[in-house]
Amino acid sequence: MGKNRTQEEKQTEEKLLEEESMFSDQLPEEVLRELTPEIRRQYFLWDEILKREVELYPWLTLPLIEENFHKKYRQNTRIQLLSTEYTVSRIHKKGEKLLHSIRADLLLRIGTDLYHLECQMKADKTMALRMLEYDTHVALVHGANKNQLSFPKSVVLYLSHSKNMSDYEECMLHFQDGSSHLYQVPIMKVQSYSLEKIAEKHLNILIPFLPIRFMKRIKNGKGKSRKRLKEDLTEFLAECIMILNREREKGALTEHAQNDIGEFLYKACEHLLAEEPELLGEVFEAMEPAIKLNREIIKELQDDKDQLLQDKIQLSRQLQNKDTKLESGIVKLIRRIRDEGKTAADAEYALEDVFSLEKKEARDKVILYWEKE
Repeated sequence: MGKNRTQEEKQTEEKLLEEESMFSDQLPEEVLRELTPEIRRQYFLWDEILKREVELYPWLTLPLIEENFHKKYRQNTRIQLLSTEYTVSRIHKKGEKLLHSIRADLLLRIGTDLYHLECQMKADKTMALRMLEYDTHVALVHGANKNQLSFPKSVVLYLSHSKNMSDYEECMLHFQDGSSHLYQVPIMKVQSYSLEKIAEKHLNILIPFLPIRFMKRIKNGKGKSRKRLKEDLTEFLAECIMILNREREKGALTEHAQNDIGEFLYKACEHLLAEEPELLGEVFEAMEPAIKLNREIIKELQDDKDQLLQDKIQLSRQLQNKDTKLESGIVKLIRRIRDEGKTAADAEYALEDVFSLEKKEARDKVILYWEKE
């Protein structure tokens, strides 16, 4: 029955997703509520990694902006994260008018400049229209000045791309006066960047997304190809960690940023290898200690400390039990000798012989227990 229920849930989720409009990347709240936690996690993982990096370290976006818009800012430039949620009215295919929330991924203000970054896994034929919708709302809220409307500088980060993908998302706008304008948004093809280019351009913010280039190989990896995949992935991750180390040494990354990007890289691999836990274990075992996280080291030390404490308690109890049994045996022997009518000296000799006690200790025990009932 459990399996049938799971299948029904999957069919419901697929149906809900299929029924979505062309703006399917921003699921309405009623759809989100129907999705299981696992589906939600998979759906939002890559967006959330990018958002967390920018929330924690906004300055990581500066090399990204320089790469896409050829504008360089000082490292200490103030970067403001702006709200990306807007309420819009949509006509549902059944005819009713509904209010929906749309959420762009990231919106930054640097000085007077607005930047809109959108993270996308695969090519989407509706992306240009969606970007136009986002940018129009951004312009109306943040770029309106008298009779002027300034659109943000926008870019789509494609985490996976096909060979024939264009360099721009674009659509033609036709206005009521007969004029037309080609709306273009540049595309950043993340997987086209080599590790050397990532390091050279300080695009450290992209490092957690780089293992995506192994996605197809992970799905198809068997036999010899699996062994080669393990070797290549291990080597690749080691190079990513080396880049982070060098960037830290150069001062391009803080220690916290280095550690957190490494942890996001780890989470990305966990996600990509969720169906291959054995391979994940082998890869990270081969990576040690290069990819060991601070939180893991701290946990291991805490576990060791806890284990030592437990061992100490257990040993103490064992010794206590042993001492109790030993004392009980001494008392029984002393009283047996006394009840047999022998002397205290006989009891001392017996304790020395049976329990290997020193003369003084044997005498003290006899004095303590000889007359005691």
